Amino acid sequence: MSPTPEPTKEPNILGKVASIVGLLGAALFFTGWIYRWSYFYFFQLEITTLDLPPQSFLVVPLQVFFGSFASVDSFWQLGKTVLVAIVTFILIQLTLWLLQFLSILIAKILRWLQFLIALVLAGLIWLTIRLIEYFNKQLGKYQKKSSSKLVSPTQKPRLLKIIIWLQLLADFIINKLSAIKFNPINFRQSFLDEIIIVIGILIALFLLARDRGTIDARRDAGPNSTLPVVTLVTPENRLPLGRKLENEFINPSLKGYRIIGDRGLFRNILGQEQTDTTNPKKPIVWRLLMERGGWIYLFPALPENAKAEDRPVIIAIQESTLGEQLLILSPDVSKKR
Repeated sequence: MSPTPEPTKEPNILGKVASIVGLLGAALFFTGWIYRWSYFYFFQLEITTLDLPPQSFLVVPLQVFFGSFASVDSFWQLGKTVLVAIVTFILIQLTLWLLQFLSILIAKILRWLQFLIALVLAGLIWLTIRLIEYFNKQLGKYQKKSSSKLVSPTQKPRLLKIIIWLQLLADFIINKLSAIKFNPINFRQSFLDEIIIVIGILIALFLLARDRGTIDARRDAGPNSTLPVVTLVTPENRLPLGRKLENEFINPSLKGYRIIGDRGLFRNILGQEQTDTTNPKKPIVWRLLMERGGWIYLFPALPENAKAEDRPVIIAIQESTLGEQLLILSPDVSKKR
């Protein structure tokens, strides 16, 4: 009977595809999360309190890699992404080479230390044996001259046994030290290179997403914002801020309200509740940051000459479930007729 042929190992294509898709999904989610965190951190909001849908983190990376899909911005962001990818690849290869070099260097140092330790121990044992032999010989000469027996005949074999034991100990130590092999780590054939590659990619994605999130947040907080202009109409007894529709020059009544925190922040908003672009140097444009978790987040946009460290004031207003609120959104400020 002819021997049965061994089954050929076919590559598990579906398993590899599933692994690639899983890694890609994890990378996209990580990038999206960092982008969202950086974006809302600019507005002084914590992303973990906003209850954002997980699937939104998988779409955001497209903006991280390709920009806001505007002509010039997209080319710049795409070029930046390619540049970061090239630099990351070079740094990963350089890191692997450097670690391989350090591994070889450390292995050589350990081998030299191994040799020196064996040499020192062997030298100490050899010196001890020679000292025993020397004192034994000197003691024998002294006994012949003085006719005294400081060392009995039965003690001489013991000295010989001690010398033999020391010689065996030296051989044992040298053999054991020689059996220890200090070989450099081959990062190309170990799991460590994959860890370094993953860490390098995560750092690159983190930097890309963080910078893009901050850039987009700074843009949306200023005059070139892509966020909608907002108008919120609500009953008088539900909001301590805002202007009356019939008379916008009367400040809202603050009777019955109490305050905790910085009163100056509240006072600064009084009189600034309405969008007003009549003064081009200090325009007031209210925009909607987001609606999430039953809350409406509004803010007055920063002026064009705002400093890099300036942040807009965010106002969180609870949504009404009675249908008594009116929220109007527009891509731009209304034009006077």
